[in-house]
Amino acid sequence: MGFISPLKALQAASRTIVPCRYAPGSSRRETLFAATIVIAAGVVQPAEAAVPDHILHIQQPHENQIIDPSHAVYASAETAAAARQGASSAAAANSNCSKLDPVLASAFVAAVDKVVQQQGILPEEQLQRERYKLQQQEYKYYLAANKERMPQLPELADNSGGLSNRLYFNFVSYILWKVVAKNLGPDSEKRTAFCAAVGEALLVDMLPDIVKLVTAAAQGDAHQAPAAVLIPALRDVLNHLQQHGYLCSYQLVWDSQPGSWPADWAVSQQQVVGPEQLLEQQAPLAQGTIFQVKLQRPADIEGSVALRAEEDGFWSRHISSMLAALLRTGGYKSAAVDEYFYQDYWQGPASTLNKVLLLLGDPLDQVEVPWTPTTLVQDWVIQ
Repeated sequence: MGFISPLKALQAASRTIVPCRYAPGSSRRETLFAATIVIAAGVVQPAEAAVPDHILHIQQPHENQIIDPSHAVYASAETAAAARQGASSAAAANSNCSKLDPVLASAFVAAVDKVVQQQGILPEEQLQRERYKLQQQEYKYYLAANKERMPQLPELADNSGGLSNRLYFNFVSYILWKVVAKNLGPDSEKRTAFCAAVGEALLVDMLPDIVKLVTAAAQGDAHQAPAAVLIPALRDVLNHLQQHGYLCSYQLVWDSQPGSWPADWAVSQQQVVGPEQLLEQQAPLAQGTIFQVKLQRPADIEGSVALRAEEDGFWSRHISSMLAALLRTGGYKSAAVDEYFYQDYWQGPASTLNKVLLLLGDPLDQVEVPWTPTTLVQDWVIQ
């Protein structure tokens, strides 16, 4: 990560950090899929801006990455494309990352539709009408932002309606959750309950054998699945999502929540890390057990960042909701998770002048530092 002067970091930290909104008349979709968030002390706070400007990157960015909402950065389409190209270098070795399994993609959409109907949020016909209207309205912005990354010919042979294309799935997922957010309203309890229900529906519908295994393991005297069953089950959920193209890679770190990791963690580190005695433990996980999940390039990561900024912190939380549902199935009634987005690769300014300006704290806010999320990080605590 690049160096930022302590003075500039202190100035940024002293500002009041609040969600900002697009300026009237701005082309907000121009930067939709290069959206930015604020991370302060491990807690994600949304931030938006209409015009690409400047962002502060503090070392250990996932711990303290602060943006002045009046000067937030959205990378231009060209800059964002360059950043994505660098960010995806570690994932390029994973062939499963290029295409999303159409069955899995359809399951994500179907789970949301199912819960909308179960909770009586709005009739199916109205849901589809609102989705279509918003998709027609937003498609030109999606196309403009992603044309350099889209294939010359669309993949239609799999009869998925284009959902196997990760970029298009990201767009469709964004539209669907945007409609849901509008109809749920601002009630945080309703929004949380909706995400939890979607995660449970996904888990039960996609991975019933894992649900049965963990349910059976929780029938003992402790009424909780032992670690030796639960940990592999959590891993199997993530394996399924990686093998079917939703994730490029992942890592499960047990009994620790690392504050930093190498940029190429997805190819240089083991997928499951932790004390051997914990991984093989026949007793349940103890209260206070911590673990970290890193998810490299979820198929809907860019739309999730945009939703989180636009909808006061509300977004799909697909994976954390699935894992929480599995923990509940295993008898663990309460688990807290803190989620934040991370950029694994960062390239500082090329010119000597901009390097010097950045070293001096960029007093006139002249240096643009694009930020493009590549990893979703989850810090968990068993309560």
